[in-house]
Amino acid sequence: MRTFLLGGPGANPQVTDALRKETVAFRSPRGVALAQRLLIEAMPKKPVASILTGLDTEGAVALAAREVHPGAAVRWFGLDAYVARKVQSVFDMNAAEGAPALLAEAREDLPEGPFDLILLPFPSSGESDLMWDVLESAHDALAPGGRLVASTNGDGRALRKAIEHVFGKVTPWTPTDRGAVAYGVRTKKGSARSPRAHVVDAAVPFAGADGDAAAPIALSIETRPGTFCHGSLDKGTRALLQWWKPEGEKTLLDLGAGCGWIGIFAAKADPSLRVTMVESNARAVGCALRNVERNGLAEPGRVTTLLRADLEGIPVPAGGFDAVLTNPPYFSDFRIARSFCSQARHVLRPGGRFAMVVRNGAVADAHTEVMSEVFGSGRSWLCGAYVVLAAVR
Repeated sequence: MRTFLLGGPGANPQVTDALRKETVAFRSPRGVALAQRLLIEAMPKKPVASILTGLDTEGAVALAAREVHPGAAVRWFGLDAYVARKVQSVFDMNAAEGAPALLAEAREDLPEGPFDLILLPFPSSGESDLMWDVLESAHDALAPGGRLVASTNGDGRALRKAIEHVFGKVTPWTPTDRGAVAYGVRTKKGSARSPRAHVVDAAVPFAGADGDAAAPIALSIETRPGTFCHGSLDKGTRALLQWWKPEGEKTLLDLGAGCGWIGIFAAKADPSLRVTMVESNARAVGCALRNVERNGLAEPGRVTTLLRADLEGIPVPAGGFDAVLTNPPYFSDFRIARSFCSQARHVLRPGGRFAMVVRNGAVADAHTEVMSEVFGSGRSWLCGAYVVLAAVR
C-alpha cells in the first residue's frame, strides 16, 4: 500500500485515511476531504490513457489516479495560482523516482483534452454557475466515450441534475449516507458549452482631483463564474471607487484585482496614470485582460495585468508605487489582508498612499488593527455599510 503525505512541507500529518480497500493511503493534518475521498473510491479501474482532475486544494485525487492508473498521463488544474502552488508542493513531496512528474496548473479554463477520464469534486458550498460551467467544459474535453466522475459533500441532487442535462444521462453512485458521486459518459458529438460570461456596465460617480463633481466613469466589465462577485459590481468596490480622488499619482497598484474594476476605473479617471493589476485567480486575470481592451486601455504600458500566486515578483517602478488600492478577501483569518498591507508598504514610495475597503463592524476593526501594525497609523472613512481604511508610507 502506497502512503502519500498531504499538506505540504512543514505540515503535521495526524490522520491516516486508507482507501480503495487499503490499496492507497494518505496521511494529512485533518484527513482527506469527503468529496475527494468519494472520487478516489469511485475511480474506475478500467485502464485509461489520460486523466484530468483538479479543483481541490490537496492533490489527493491526482496522486491516487497515478497509483491506480500508473500508465496514464495525469493532469491537475485549478483556477487559483496560490492553490496550484500549494498542490505542486504536495506533488513534489510525493514524487516517485523514475515516474513522470505531476504538474499543478492554474488556468482560466479546463485543458482542451481529449481525456479518457475526468475526476472533479464540487463542494456543496460552491457556486452553482461555476459547477455548470465546469461540467459543460468537462463534457467537451472528454474523448468520445470518455467518462466523467463527479462528487460532492452535499446530497447530490443539483449535481445529478446538471450532469443529466449536460451529458443526456447520469448514473448515480452513493456509497455512504454522506455525499454523493455521479457518472456521465460523452456520447454527444457537439459542444455542450453555454455562454456564462456576464458583462456588467456601470457608471461610477467621480469627484475628480479638485473635489468637484465630474462626469461618472463608465465601466464595462466582463465577469465569469468563479470570479469575485460574478455578474455585478461589489458594493465594497463601488464604495472605494467613489472615495478615490487622484492626487497627482503616476503609478498605481491594484492588489487582488479580480476582473479589473479598481485598476480600470483608476486608469480611466486619470489618463496619465500607469496601473498594475495583480490577481491569483487565473479566470479573473483572463477577464481583466479582456476588460483592459474593452475599456480602451490597451495602449502598451498603460495597464499591466499579472497572475501571481502570492504577490511574488511584482515589477516595481523606480522609487516605488505612488498608490496601492485593494478590496481584500476576508477568509484565512485575514492572512490575505495582512499580506496585502505588508506588500503595499514594501512597494510604495515614501509618501505613497494605501487604501483598502472592508465591511463596517468587526471586520473593519480587525483590518484596522492589521493596517496599524504594518503602517503605524491611518485614517478611516465610513461609506455606507463599508469603511475605507487609508495610510501613508
